[in-house]
Amino acid sequence: MVQKQKLKSERGNLNVGIKDMFMTMEPALFRSTAKSLAALRDTDKPGFDKLLEKFEERKGQKQGIVFVGDIEKKHYLRDKKLNRTLSELLFRYWESQDCHDGGYFWCMIPKEKLEDESEEVFEARKQEMEDLLMQVELLVLQDCGYYIKGTQ
Repeated sequence: MVQKQKLKSERGNLNVGIKDMFMTMEPALFRSTAKSLAALRDTDKPGFDKLLEKFEERKGQKQGIVFVGDIEKKHYLRDKKLNRTLSELLFRYWESQDCHDGGYFWCMIPKEKLEDESEEVFEARKQEMEDLLMQVELLVLQDCGYYIKGTQ
């Protein structure tokens, strides 16, 4: 029971956008994204924060087939380098959504309860799966050097 409480508190501390990236992108894409985000956070914390803010704002606004260049032309961020990074991030995210029925891990989370399953049991099963995946996310982020030493 103690471990379950730990998982829930850790999940609450993760950035929602990073969680969604993890749940949506293929593992190799997420690893390279996490490393890029860690480098950006370490060199440009205000830019990092703005990038994640714009990602959250724009991730649900995909329109048709897109290319990185098309996204970049929208100039979501004034800084050209940050805008390019955001464009690549949105492109990876949307491509993974399209390829994996909503997302690499999201598609594994049950959408319907089993025949003899109560709503409470169904919700608990979904939450347990998500908690386990969030534990994996924490380990992957740690392995990618995402966390600043001493802040985990």
